[in-house]
Amino acid sequence: MVTNIGPIYSNVGLKLSHIGPIYSNVGFKVRHIGPNITNFGLKVTKISH
Repeated sequence: MVTNIGPIYSNVGLKLSHIGPIYSNVGFKVRHIGPNITNFGLKVTKISH
């Protein structure tokens, strides 16, 4: 599904997976919602880090 959207999302998904399984679900929803949520995902990783 990630590849279907684009390569940019692939990087986000990998980072989310690296943080933990909880973020994995968030990543899936983010991709399903749209690119606007992409910014939110990046912020999440920054805060967690």
